Amino acid sequence: FFSPALMMRHVALFLRVGSCRASAPTRGVRGFSTAAQPAFDSRNPFQVLGVDPGAEIDAIKKQYYKLSMIHHPDSTQGDDATFKKLNKAYHDVLDIRAGRLTEEAFEDSFEEWLRGLKEAKAKREKMASQMRKEEYFQLRTWFVFSNTFRDEKDNSLFLRWIRLWATLNVVEVAAAKLPGQWGMFQQRLAESWKAALFQSQEWASSHAAALQEARQAMSEVSVEEANKQFEMEYGVAKMLAQAHADFENLRKEMAGIEDDDYEDEVEEDDDVDLLLKA
Repeated sequence: FFSPALMMRHVALFLRVGSCRASAPTRGVRGFSTAAQPAFDSRNPFQVLGVDPGAEIDAIKKQYYKLSMIHHPDSTQGDDATFKKLNKAYHDVLDIRAGRLTEEAFEDSFEEWLRGLKEAKAKREKMASQMRKEEYFQLRTWFVFSNTFRDEKDNSLFLRWIRLWATLNVVEVAAAKLPGQWGMFQQRLAESWKAALFQSQEWASSHAAALQEARQAMSEVSVEEANKQFEMEYGVAKMLAQAHADFENLRKEMAGIEDDDYEDEVEEDDDVDLLLKA
């Protein structure tokens, strides 16, 4: 009943269909490919598992079990945080398929991402500012309780440390206004301040016994007098005013402004001047 020509057409059709099936990716019920790379930093559970939203549940389950074996804490490549993220993503997918959640709930909008960046930056700046306050008062404490044994060399160190602290604060305000002009100065000063902090901690460590002895021996009156001396020599207002004056001289020098015409320049750039004095 079959002619050779008809048989050849059937064979050719079979080969074409077979080759298409062999080369086509695995597809789910909605025609999406289930082959994808897991994205563990995503909030979308389908992207975490590396599957398409239209994949069959059996394919998703298979992918989850495969990744779980790789990232299980007991395996050689295991990681507890990744394993927990996979487990949560899998159960979120099950909730989505059951209608208890929607996929849109896991999508990051651009506005949310941008707001998150701004909040993280503000948090870092606040923490850095708080750290500098604590470091200033730490220097003050060391100065007060070293009043009985501190020499001229130590006084020079304290002056250098606190002047650097004040200068960094002033330049950070300027860098917030003009990052392109003062950002590099801020970065270099921050590195110098980090080195100065290490030096001050080394100094305090080498004088730990004397500082502890002075802390126990000094009377309240002596401590109050030492605090007054510190305020007179290294008070916040005084040190910031000096740092601001030095910064203004540097700013004039970089801008090529003479003292005679500087007043006009300040009037034109009054907002910058007020910001630096804030």
